[in-house]
Amino acid sequence: MMENTFGLIVQRERNKQGLSLAKLSSLLNNEIDPSYINRLEKEQKNPSFKVVCLLTSALKLDIREVFRAFGFENLITNYDEEAVFSIDEFIRLHKLKNPLDNRIINNEEQETLIKIIHTVFELSQAELDLGQLSPLLKEIQKLREIHLRESTECIEVPFMNTTFTVDIKAVSAQNRSFDREKAIVAIQDIVSKKGTKLLDIKDGSITVDLNGESWLAQIQGERVTFITRKKEIIDL
Repeated sequence: MMENTFGLIVQRERNKQGLSLAKLSSLLNNEIDPSYINRLEKEQKNPSFKVVCLLTSALKLDIREVFRAFGFENLITNYDEEAVFSIDEFIRLHKLKNPLDNRIINNEEQETLIKIIHTVFELSQAELDLGQLSPLLKEIQKLREIHLRESTECIEVPFMNTTFTVDIKAVSAQNRSFDREKAIVAIQDIVSKKGTKLLDIKDGSITVDLNGESWLAQIQGERVTFITRKKEIIDL
């Protein structure tokens, strides 16, 4: 049981992410003092519910492990055992990573993947001939085209232990003199300065300054999509 205590989980994840006690405290807007975190990791403190929530969020701890650390595993075990999803529900309700680049697949990729899986199951129930593979190959080609488009129209920017996917399709479409390399540098700068606030927003709209232009962007989790250019610059 000792290895599952909350303090040791915090210490393990903090070290894994390369965060000092002071840095972790700063990520929490100094709501938790570094010395308190140190005592917590040494099991010299019993954290309040608020402290547990703050640290779980900041370090992105596995909530199941946190529950287990406090002896409440039964609150999640029944859910794990009884939850049943269709393939469609599982793909649509969960954030799935592309196994090749760890990028979270978008809605269009999700729907294409669902079609591919359905086709595979349908083909497995029938006498197979090469002509029946045509619909499957078309969906696979569509998935490839989406992936190629994503790789050129999206920029991945790491921040702490998160990677933001920034969709710049609208920027390139509305700006004929668009310079992708300059945009990458500018977006990396935005994320480095505003990443914590982007994480706080989770879902919603923001206005950011990109290379002297004001843009409306939509945030959905770790995905930021530039929507349209605005006249007025309103900083985050």
